[in-house]
Amino acid sequence: MSRGRLMIMVGVALAGVGLGLPVANAQKIYWIMSWHTIMRADLDGSNPEIVLTGLHSVMDIAIDPAGGKMYWTNPGAGKIQRANLDGSQVEDLVTSGLDDPCGIAVDPVGAKVYWANRLAHKIQRANLDGSAVEDLVTIETGGPRGVALDLTAGKVYWAATVARKIQRANLDGSKVEDVVTISYPSLYPIAIALDAEGGKMYWTLDDLSWGSFGVIQRANLDGSGIEDVYVPDFPGEDAPQWIALDAQTETMYWTKFTFPDGVRRANLDGSAVEDLIETHQPRGIALDLRVAGDCDGDSEVTLKDLVWLVDCITGPGATPRPECHCVDLNYDGYVDLGDFALFQIALTAP
Repeated sequence: MSRGRLMIMVGVALAGVGLGLPVANAQKIYWIMSWHTIMRADLDGSNPEIVLTGLHSVMDIAIDPAGGKMYWTNPGAGKIQRANLDGSQVEDLVTSGLDDPCGIAVDPVGAKVYWANRLAHKIQRANLDGSAVEDLVTIETGGPRGVALDLTAGKVYWAATVARKIQRANLDGSKVEDVVTISYPSLYPIAIALDAEGGKMYWTLDDLSWGSFGVIQRANLDGSGIEDVYVPDFPGEDAPQWIALDAQTETMYWTKFTFPDGVRRANLDGSAVEDLIETHQPRGIALDLRVAGDCDGDSEVTLKDLVWLVDCITGPGATPRPECHCVDLNYDGYVDLGDFALFQIALTAP
């Protein structure tokens, strides 16, 4: 199909604004439910849906919105896996050398995936396709769980659960540092998330007794200025587990153990706590904060993005180039005329 013909078709499609077609809401919460299911919902907790199920003992999840992929650790199967954001095209990336893989993080610019290999006492990474696995750090005390990346500073952070520390290193594993030593008695760091632009890191602490008690703390990226951000009113009221940040709206999301299990959110200072979703035994959580159809990163869907869409269209059955996932508005893994119909609704400005 010629570019000129496509532009004529686009003009016809855009002339039909208001056809009542469903709008693709790209901003989503993803989380692990009941060890074996990946769920997602809108950021306010509405429209929950199953993305992928039938997995085996899944722990944490990371999102690569630009690449159109989600990555997760599967300690039950001893794998690092990924799929399209709609749950299609599941791939095994790493299938050997894993002993209870736990936290996971993605560097889409450097084309690397990082994870904590908990019982192997290692922080590791590989290419996004799972090739070229590297041991970055071996942790003498063992037990690393959550992992987070500061790509601007070139650092990887992790929760050293057994040592009760937050540690970091360069992305290649060099220059390991203790950043925070946990002062709370009998609480252990589980997950970590970074607001690199704001210069803060956030982590969850848990007593490792299946939802008895936990808190959320934060500090500057160098470990100074430690403060409690969220402390439950009483033991058993909340036990924060995994955490994700929306720095633009100054909001944090976390999964919690305690009855009922669920997903909560609050301001980054811990105020305005909301219960968003009741969900069974939630584990890892991640956010897809892209604006549907925004390919140039200006947070608007304009005619500039339309040109991007025209250049990316391939049709059903053809895998789009990585930079084209921003216009896969219906999450089906392709860029086709179905995405045109959604784009005309998403169009916000010339």
